[in-house]
Amino acid sequence: MGIREGVIPCYLAYGIFMQRGDVVAYLGNKEFDVTADIILNMCESKNDYYLFISTENVDKESYITELNSLFAIDGNIDLHGSRLNNLLTSMQRWYRALPLCTRNVKIKPDFIEDEELFKISIAVRTVLQKVEANPYEVIFNELSMALNVENNYLKTIEKLRQVKHLMEDYLELWLDELARKTRMVFCEKKTDEDLHHILKQWYEGQSEVSKLRVSSNKVTGLMSFIKNLNVYDDREVVRRLIRVIMVYMSKIGLIILARCIFDI
Repeated sequence: MGIREGVIPCYLAYGIFMQRGDVVAYLGNKEFDVTADIILNMCESKNDYYLFISTENVDKESYITELNSLFAIDGNIDLHGSRLNNLLTSMQRWYRALPLCTRNVKIKPDFIEDEELFKISIAVRTVLQKVEANPYEVIFNELSMALNVENNYLKTIEKLRQVKHLMEDYLELWLDELARKTRMVFCEKKTDEDLHHILKQWYEGQSEVSKLRVSSNKVTGLMSFIKNLNVYDDREVVRRLIRVIMVYMSKIGLIILARCIFDI
């Protein structure tokens, strides 16, 4: 007994709906959420598509729940795909919101002690910055491979949490290191005094002739910045100092920037 072609999509949709595991449609190597249009396309071009139905288990569901919590999927808006697609979207949004210096770092800086964790963070970054990533493959395969904990959901979450903290803290760690090196530039002796006072002391130690001479050239922005500095947080001081140096890229500015960042 045959089945009329018109009802096949209805049976297929019902069968997919009744599955308790995640259902993913593949066209070649590309994943697609199973939508009404995809089901119709599958019926019309049955040789081009195939379905993958994952088995449901407690460990996998717990893993998804932990990832949702880690990347605050409930706080994301404009999520209209499957739960795996929405989860990957949330993870990629988190990654794209990181500072540029975090997303571009390639060589481990001295202020990061855990070399293995840094290497893993680079591998995770490579996974999350893919433009056309397959959600199921990323979440259940590529992430664990990048973290060197294949087929272990608990260790994947543990390592991913460490990587996430490292990447979120990187900018502040970088600013702290720049503050430390800036102290070395403006103060010969080792000190824990805040950067505000060190810069002020350096400025006050300059001769009036030197101040007048410097004020006649492009470095006036740097000297004016120090003279009028009214913030005391080292990280904020460094942020503002970098902006001043980048605007007035004079010889002295280049030297300070190079010494702070490249340790030369």
